[in-house]
Amino acid sequence: MNHKDDLRRFQKHLFFCFFCFAALLVSHQSGCILEQLELTGRPCFRDPRFPNQAPCLEGWECNTATQKCVKAGTIEPVVELVNEPITEKTPDGGESTTPEEASNPEEQVSNPEEAIVEKTPDKTGPQCPYTKAAERLACPVSAQADCERFAETFVASTEELPKALVGAAAVSNGFRRRVDQDSFTKKVFVYVVGGSADGSAGDETFISEVSTQNKLGAWTAGPKLNTARTQASVFLDGNAILVVGGKGSDGKPVAAVERAEIKSDGSLDTFRSIGNWSSIRLEAGLVYQYGYLYMAGGVDGAGTAVAEGERVLVKPDGTLGTPEPTASLPAADKGYLLTTHHFLYFLSTDTKSRKVLISRILPDGTLEGWCETTGLPDAIVSFQAVADARRLFVYGVKDGSDKLDGQLYFAPVKDKQGSTDPYGGSLDSWFCSRNAQLQVTQATPRELAAAVIARDAMFLIGGKDKDGTALKTAESAALQFRVDSQCDLDRDGRPNTFDFCPDVFEPSNKNSDQPATVNRPTAPGWIESFGLGDACEFDQMVLVPAGDFKRGSGKNPDEPLGDVTLNGFYIDPYEVSIKDYKECVTQGKCTDPSDKSSGTISDYYDNAQYADRPVIHVTWDQAKAYCTFRGKRLPTEAEWEKAARSQDQRSYPWGSDSPDCQKSNYKDCPDKNTIDVSSLPGSASPYKAFHMAGNVREWVADFYDADAYKNGSTQNPTGPSSGQKRVVRGGSYLSTDAELSSTKRDSADPGTGVQDIGFRCARSLFYTP
Repeated sequence: MNHKDDLRRFQKHLFFCFFCFAALLVSHQSGCILEQLELTGRPCFRDPRFPNQAPCLEGWECNTATQKCVKAGTIEPVVELVNEPITEKTPDGGESTTPEEASNPEEQVSNPEEAIVEKTPDKTGPQCPYTKAAERLACPVSAQADCERFAETFVASTEELPKALVGAAAVSNGFRRRVDQDSFTKKVFVYVVGGSADGSAGDETFISEVSTQNKLGAWTAGPKLNTARTQASVFLDGNAILVVGGKGSDGKPVAAVERAEIKSDGSLDTFRSIGNWSSIRLEAGLVYQYGYLYMAGGVDGAGTAVAEGERVLVKPDGTLGTPEPTASLPAADKGYLLTTHHFLYFLSTDTKSRKVLISRILPDGTLEGWCETTGLPDAIVSFQAVADARRLFVYGVKDGSDKLDGQLYFAPVKDKQGSTDPYGGSLDSWFCSRNAQLQVTQATPRELAAAVIARDAMFLIGGKDKDGTALKTAESAALQFRVDSQCDLDRDGRPNTFDFCPDVFEPSNKNSDQPATVNRPTAPGWIESFGLGDACEFDQMVLVPAGDFKRGSGKNPDEPLGDVTLNGFYIDPYEVSIKDYKECVTQGKCTDPSDKSSGTISDYYDNAQYADRPVIHVTWDQAKAYCTFRGKRLPTEAEWEKAARSQDQRSYPWGSDSPDCQKSNYKDCPDKNTIDVSSLPGSASPYKAFHMAGNVREWVADFYDADAYKNGSTQNPTGPSSGQKRVVRGGSYLSTDAELSSTKRDSADPGTGVQDIGFRCARSLFYTP
């Protein structure tokens, strides 16, 4: 009896399934059935990475803004891109990869690393991928309205400037920080440059240390600029500051770009000119990101607003490259240019426009087309602007009656709708800082002040008040943020109150809020949620900007000289140490080396005395497994060579001087074995990568082929698709000086661990939706 009942139930279910299938075939006539099947809001994922996602059925269409199916004819018009936007391409030249390929690309292609190296997308596609918030102003802010918010009153800092400054600019070396202030160990400084008491061009600089209580210490005078200027832009460039643009004493734009190294005590070395940006414009938006200076809009020599955009590379030797055009604005305009990760925001100062435009930096360093995001509040007439990692700020505001206001406005960055990009995109509604419940008051009304974010506070320094009096006061307000899924400020997928990277990087604790037990990067949802790996560990890598370089030497048959173009990428500054490799073994993601000795040192792998030396006797697969564990990958051969020699065709990472034991650990040196991975500062390449000649040879991603340079691509090459051996680069402690050249190619059996082969990891500049 029970079996018969079961059979009847099965037959009913089978009939219902057949009926549903038939209904799907005539979907436009079967609305009630379709509603039951929840086709309204069905994901359609027109994202090119997901081609296997079923499209919408007949009578329905994909809303690309929400990536949901809606009834045909109900989609509202979208904003068109001014320039052509992008359609992402896969590394093999196709149009997409599946989610599984994104999670574990190595298993999908013959050459495992080929799927990981980003290709520059083709700029085709019809729609703006960014959205505009429904509200342009929400004031006062509600307790749950924004990602970050002001949570304290603006207060006067303990120290004023030595003199009043109007039109100065400021930058800090302490932008990234943890929230728990007691853990601070790194000294953080604010650097103020240019301007004067009357707002004319000045050449003075001042330095103050920021306490853990967000107070400025006593100001000291720094070195003078070579060219006086006002309203310049100043940026942090590694362990140096760049001073760009501004108006000179003659009223014209200052073409000279100046750079000063930050010394270990926080003071500045002498400013030196690193080149002239002859086409730089007044009132243009300027920003520095991923090794490039970007300019948008501004006014030309005749005082006419222009739309053109430019970029110029700051080379690792500190000199400027050649300016080249990039995406122009939709129309002639002037304003401020801000950045949060790989997004640029242009805030128009045209009182008729109120527009905020957005563009994304592509892997090759160019920009996609500009389009609109949430515009400025109508109440704002003139202003200044600054940004932190997840929010844009507008200050020094004047309203329609030309009254200077102490109100601050801010717009949180939100993820693009339907995007897996954790870095942001569109702007949310603009909010204002005035809210009695949060005990937030206005700042002192001031314009032409220097603004900077240091530690966990925003500082306003100098400027002039509503009566036109020049100020030497400074004040600050701490920044706060909510703890929720939209406020993952360090992009690691675990938002909480420790959402910034530690000042002191500890390999045993890559991130203060990242559990050691997390399975990365192939855990379900990892990549889809926030990208690969650990953001705080990524911060320890060194940047190699996008662009061209000369590969090879022309001296050996397998290394002909030729031009190669690479996307931007990061590479580890050091070879992977035994200590770091053991973390992967402990987590069960790596296996021990086949041999734990090194020459005469029998306990090399197990003796803590050698923990900071490079791991050796690892196969290519073991090296790849470690990099995957870290959310990284092995560098391609071309990437490795560019990181080692930069763009000037140098023979060795340090230059053209012959090797010695202060620059390289090789056969002629007394150790006769490996040395610590962070030793020999003289070994550093132009990008500050150590031991790229000597110590150990290093596995890279590519299969070896003597004709790979001759026959392979010159755009992000990944080597042959198959082969018997893998490439190793860099020479070792067993190498002669002739084998240490940055162009020298070598190979090894990928299944064999060797006593002088180790590795380092790389990662693409960023993963884009």
